[in-house]
This record gives sequence, structure tokens and C-alpha cells, in this order.
Amino acid sequence: MIPESELIDGTYVLRDMRLTNEVRLTKQSLLRWLALALGLLSPEESRMGFVPVMDAFLSFQLAESRSPTVKDLAERSQQPEKAVRYHMNRLVSTGLVRCDKRRYCFVRDSASDALNLPKAFREHYSDRLVKSASTVESALSELQRAYSSRSNQG
Repeated sequence: MIPESELIDGTYVLRDMRLTNEVRLTKQSLLRWLALALGLLSPEESRMGFVPVMDAFLSFQLAESRSPTVKDLAERSQQPEKAVRYHMNRLVSTGLVRCDKRRYCFVRDSASDALNLPKAFREHYSDRLVKSASTVESALSELQRAYSSRSNQG
């Protein structure tokens, strides 16, 4: 038996969601929308702990150009450190955020070391999507050949 879990290199959730005018009205609704779009929250989830943590993280990174610690984020977001760690680990799992020496920061464009969030997002997700889609296409091609040769034999 093949241990399938060992074959998984990553899981990426990206929901196809409308970005309505109502969502654009407040920073909080945009943050919740982003969390849903990236699969960091489930659609039925009522807990809102992610929103203040992400708000604090964006404030440190974009307004202050600082990489915060869990303690910094907990103080600013008024969330328990355990919850902050959980939400930041979820962000790290997206590949858009990294933790270096216990400080969190967005992954930057390696060519320019500039922080361009839309570009970083596009590069990160499109690279993985193309790779994953190519692997699935290979498996489908092999299955198509296997089933086609079976029908030709019979």
C-alpha cells in the first residue's frame, strides 16, 4: 500500500469569490473576505479571531515596515498568544508569510526584495497551480492510455 499522505507536497485552497462593493466598504470585511478566499476560514465559521490578528500583522508590515513577534501581534490584536500563533501558522502555510527568528513577514519578490503583495500572491499560487495541474494531467494521460489499451485487448 502506498502511504498517500507522504505524497502530498502541499494543499492550497483558493475560493472563487465575488469582491462586491459591500465587501469593499470596510477593512474588516476585506480581511474576512481574504481569509475566506485563502481558505483560512470556513464559510460557516463565526469566530472572528483571524481578522484582528491579520489587521495587526498588516499594520506592522505595511504601515510600520516592521516584522512583528507573536507577542507584538497579541498585544495589538488583543487576542491570546495561542490564537495568534494558530492564525500566523495558517498564514505561513499559504506560503505568503514566513517566520524568521520568531518574527513574521510577507515573502518578498526575490528579484527586487520589494514587497508587492498582489505580485507575490500571483507568483506563488500560479506556480503551484501550474505544477499541480501538470501532475494531474500526467496521471489522467496514463489512466486514459491504461483504459484505452484495456478496451483494445478485449
